[in-house]
Amino acid sequence: MEPIRDLTSAEALDRLRGARRTAEIAEARALEFAVTYAELNGPRPGQEVARLDQLHDVPLAGDGAPSVQEDAIAELAVALRMSAHAARSYLGDALEIAHRLPRLWRRVRKVQVPTYRARMVAAKTHHLSPKAAAYVDAKVAPIAHKVGPTRLMQLVDEAITLHDHEQAAARAAAAAEQRHVSVYARQPVDGQVDVVARLDHADALELEAALAAVAEELRAAGDPGALDVRRAKALGVLARRHLVGQTAGHRVQIYVHVDAETYSAGTARIEHGNVLATLDQVSAWCATAGTSVRVTPVIDLNDDLARQSYEPGDLLIEQTVLRSVTCAHPFCERSARRADIDHILAWLAGGASHSLNLAPLCRFHHRIKTHSSWEYEQIRPGVYLWRSPRGRRFGTTRRGTDELPP
Repeated sequence: MEPIRDLTSAEALDRLRGARRTAEIAEARALEFAVTYAELNGPRPGQEVARLDQLHDVPLAGDGAPSVQEDAIAELAVALRMSAHAARSYLGDALEIAHRLPRLWRRVRKVQVPTYRARMVAAKTHHLSPKAAAYVDAKVAPIAHKVGPTRLMQLVDEAITLHDHEQAAARAAAAAEQRHVSVYARQPVDGQVDVVARLDHADALELEAALAAVAEELRAAGDPGALDVRRAKALGVLARRHLVGQTAGHRVQIYVHVDAETYSAGTARIEHGNVLATLDQVSAWCATAGTSVRVTPVIDLNDDLARQSYEPGDLLIEQTVLRSVTCAHPFCERSARRADIDHILAWLAGGASHSLNLAPLCRFHHRIKTHSSWEYEQIRPGVYLWRSPRGRRFGTTRRGTDELPP
């Protein structure tokens, strides 16, 4: 490769974007070749069920996708210098996308959705019926390029849940039986042991709040340790308080949002993590001993609220957070609950504290907006138009980010 010299920052960024685009085109084309290869090495005509010691046709994707000759998988693995397991996964995802997720497949072939994101979706749909896979495809394909990987996986899970509420409830019940806490006290390393747990969502939020509260108590008492160290100590503090009959005073607030789509499917959205839970789960949390339930007034996200002071006040802050869910900057997925509330037009420049002049920005993007030439406006409730220092334009909503023509 020729050495890269004498580039400006803008030129280096443009070259980087160009290189990534070239790679995305190549990856999409490679996935097409993988599908063709798999189809050319599909089931042998008239083959009976083979003995276990014979090569046979292997189903790699869900119902409706062709199986692949086992020796063809091995040959692909060698050609691509990957393990047989990785080759099975690669071919299986390719076939899943091409044969069972046609909307997503069209967008991959047009290089509108990166192949790695399409494969993330495919990995979650292999076990679904053709009808359920088609439902996920319809829900996810239009926005698979707009959101980050974490939110993309949440959207897939939500689509699966919304398609079949009874099956979702069965999965939730089965998952509840997988809860555990493993304390590896007999395997210490330098005096430390690992603790691994799988918890109910509400219990996990309570534990998170308790750890944060006790870690802060330790800091206030003079503990100089890093936050993670104090959180680890906090778990021991909570255990000792319980053993001596004390309680760790804390309060957890769970925000549950219900809209027409989720309610009809018997589910609700839990704001922390932006995930779905069944209404039965929410009812169980509310019925837990010692739980107090407070229903807050409905907030109309389209109202134009205003205050005469610089401080927006609780109602405006709540509306701003609920409108966006995450930081309003393009592709940022940090929670709006932990973001700064930014005056889009600065207060000192005449910007008022009203709904269309407020947005949640994480601390990093708040600094970027304040101290660089990034600019944005809220063109309607919860819809933001951004312009980068180099003139690129983006539209952001709670559903994700679109790059717009210059």
